[in-house]
Amino acid sequence: NAVKQPGTPDIIPGDPGGSEIWFQWTVPTLRNGGIVTFSTLGSDFDTTMGAYTGSEPSSLVQVPSAINDDDSAGYLGSQVSFYAVKGTTYLIAVDGFYGAQGNVVLSWTLDPNSSTLPDTFPMPQAITASNGANVTLNSPWPQNNCDWLLNGKLVGTNLSALTITNLGDSTVGSYVAHLTTASGFVMSSEPTEVEINTLQDGTTASNAAAWVKYLDSANFAFVQSSTTQVTKLDGGGDSGGYSCSQTFSTVGNSDEPGEPVVCDQNGGHPGWYAYVTPASGSLLIHTDGSTFNTILGTYIGPGNSFTTLTNIGCGYTTNYQVTGQPSIYITNVPAGQTNYIVVEGANGASGTVHLHICVGDPVSISSPPQNQVACPGSNVTLSVGANGATPLSYIWQFNGTNIAGATNSTLTIPNLQLSDVGPYSVLVSNLVSQASTQAMVSLMNPPSITNQPVSQSVGIGSNVTFSCGASGDGPLLYQWEFGSEIFPATTNECLTLTNVQLSDV
Repeated sequence: NAVKQPGTPDIIPGDPGGSEIWFQWTVPTLRNGGIVTFSTLGSDFDTTMGAYTGSEPSSLVQVPSAINDDDSAGYLGSQVSFYAVKGTTYLIAVDGFYGAQGNVVLSWTLDPNSSTLPDTFPMPQAITASNGANVTLNSPWPQNNCDWLLNGKLVGTNLSALTITNLGDSTVGSYVAHLTTASGFVMSSEPTEVEINTLQDGTTASNAAAWVKYLDSANFAFVQSSTTQVTKLDGGGDSGGYSCSQTFSTVGNSDEPGEPVVCDQNGGHPGWYAYVTPASGSLLIHTDGSTFNTILGTYIGPGNSFTTLTNIGCGYTTNYQVTGQPSIYITNVPAGQTNYIVVEGANGASGTVHLHICVGDPVSISSPPQNQVACPGSNVTLSVGANGATPLSYIWQFNGTNIAGATNSTLTIPNLQLSDVGPYSVLVSNLVSQASTQAMVSLMNPPSITNQPVSQSVGIGSNVTFSCGASGDGPLLYQWEFGSEIFPATTNECLTLTNVQLSDV
């Protein structure tokens, strides 16, 4: 039932807390100052902790050498170390992660023989950059070099700054700085999550991030711009779709109490990403390109607890190299809906995640290609009309095999031959779906005479009718001739002469 006192600072930036308690501690006057370490290990809920000096809520000052903490004590416990000056009174704040509540176990130790600690500056919680970018992390202890760890593994030693060159799959993850003092005490920064984001137009949203904890993602949801791109295509006015890709690591991520079991699978090391749909339409989410077997789930809800989440789709794989990564397809998603997306590893696996999100109208075929019959040597053109979120992509196939370079809405077959006869299909796809249709191309059977006209001998003034039988793909056209002259208006299989004269012989 503890509440946050008005005017007190947020212990962790971005986390408002809400159930804080305060412990006042004064360095014993009979002992020298030294490094003191406070811990909430053993508490039965997710705690945050910070160290301050001051007498009023509005005048509290964080201890310069202290790093306010969320989880570094392990098991959702917090730990703060700082150099305590003899006779000074410090205020230790303990709160719940986003206001969580429970029973606190607070312990501390003082090493009076330790050396002083340098002042610390906070590191960013997350940095999102473009694929291939260079990212620099500066030491949180100015004028002091430190060691750098990525996902718990040493990647740099004795550096005032760590530069990540050509950011990619192997360099995304959780970065922590370590500083070892002359007395051997190790100071650890709070982790910085370094990630990659790519939007449909190739730009990067630096405010998009995946988080270890669900409530962090809920409070830092990525809202993609709702600017509609309209593209005229195939005579239509289809609106542009939206896509977003986030690359991040789940190595070292911890499970939270009460988190949902996704797709009834045994998962672990979750990463949470909150995405607000910029427009209505169909929503496609998948993890193609991830480096381990993933479990994928999508939820909606008020964003305040696990118990209020409603699952709207899930998928998983146990062998991504054979069956591929899971995907979720949801129709009729409204604009402005916050989707809480979680990616876990099957049986506790972890690694680099490629999370892809696409929003838009699905593909629909508006005018399929028509069957055609043509003469040998002629040029044949097939065309397809389609609607849906742009850009639309086309792949033409002949007898089930892709035709090289045939990636437009029309296909021209030059100099038609017998080897070109058969079924032609086209696959039309966009960000959220695909559709296919087919047409047959056939060679025209040439005309042949099946019944010849019969010669006739008649008297002058008589009427004479000649007839011709023919076969072949229609329509068949007939033209009767007399010598080198063409009979006008004689385009049928029969020719009738009336009042025959010698000039008609």
